Amino acid sequence: MNYIGSKLSILNYIDDTIQDFTNLKKDQNIILCDIFAGTACVGKYFKRYNYNIISNDIQYYSYVLSKHYIENNKRIEFNNLKNIGIENVFKFLNYLQDKKGFIYNNYTKEGTQNRSIPKTIFY
Repeated sequence: MNYIGSKLSILNYIDDTIQDFTNLKKDQNIILCDIFAGTACVGKYFKRYNYNIISNDIQYYSYVLSKHYIENNKRIEFNNLKNIGIENVFKFLNYLQDKKGFIYNNYTKEGTQNRSIPKTIFY
């Protein structure tokens, strides 16, 4: 996810600046606070150095992304789905039949074609 205000394009600059001003070694026990975390790209970037990340943002989507990118420390195995016979989760999801539900009816050109202004969301 990217949006206006994202720090994704300046991550190397942030990293270099922290190194220039602090002289900290990346293998030290460092706490990094990512305020206005947004898509959590800063926390995700510095997690690879084993920094302890504190992530903060007022938006709930940021909380969800931070929980995923920063707190998950191992590959998700989907064991509960395997227990009910779904071995390859992505293959299973890719072969689901289309369902024209809430998102289709409210956020696609086809689902909103009878409205005065059809909607389309791009990801």
